[in-house]
Amino acid sequence: MDRADRVTTAGAVDVLVNNAGGVAHREMHPIEEVPDADWDHIFAVNVGAAFTLSRAVAGMKRAGSGRIINISSGAALGPSLTGIQAYCSAKHAVVGLTRQLAHELGPFGITVNSVAPGFVRSNAASER
Repeated sequence: MDRADRVTTAGAVDVLVNNAGGVAHREMHPIEEVPDADWDHIFAVNVGAAFTLSRAVAGMKRAGSGRIINISSGAALGPSLTGIQAYCSAKHAVVGLTRQLAHELGPFGITVNSVAPGFVRSNAASER
């Protein structure tokens, strides 16, 4: 089953905010020790979800308007303070996805932008 087959909406969607992200409780490892599963999971959370949900609301084209806002990270603009290669790469990919969707959907009146906040300590609960 395609991921998009599992996404439903209650009606027309005017605004989508793709806010899922983070390191998914993964830890920094030297590149030669990064498990494939960690890489894949971080990409699925940070890029895959944004892609799947954006595709699901592409019906905005019929309405001739809409907004998609992707939450990226300062890590999309340079090295990540987390040191996690997949996180940095995924946030760069979110910016690339944003640019591509803006190019593709802009002619239909849909704006696509990315917000890149700075470092946010988000795994504090696991440090207690």
